[in-house]
Amino acid sequence: MVGATTTLYVSFKTFEESILKGFYNATTSKIVFLIKLTGDQELYTNFKDVNEKLEDRIGKLEASLKIIKIHILQQASNLLQGMLRACYDIGGGVGICIFGGGVGGLGVGIGGTGGGLCGISGGIGCGVGGPSVAIGESSVGRY
Repeated sequence: MVGATTTLYVSFKTFEESILKGFYNATTSKIVFLIKLTGDQELYTNFKDVNEKLEDRIGKLEASLKIIKIHILQQASNLLQGMLRACYDIGGGVGICIFGGGVGGLGVGIGGTGGGLCGISGGIGCGVGGPSVAIGESSVGRY
């Protein structure tokens, strides 16, 4: 038959390929792709809804993580305050305290709750209420 057109439909296995429906036109020897809009539009809408739900859930999880981080910081602050208070009580109001290797260094404070807890992060913090000396790095001063 002269001029006859043979149509061969090609099926695809992957999702990306299933959006397109291809067929082979024997007359022109080309594969032609047509976008299927019936079932694929519904599929797209479903994926869009699922994506929005996932984004909402991710947002809630991020908010929860921020709250957890705040609680951890509050607990660390409470622990530090408790340690400083214990040092103050042990030192009879002078505030002399020695911390072990993990916290680092030696803290000496004169006057109130000063001193204590030097050497954290390389001798950064020392003294809250009077002359303070920090041994752990080279930080000595009055704060």
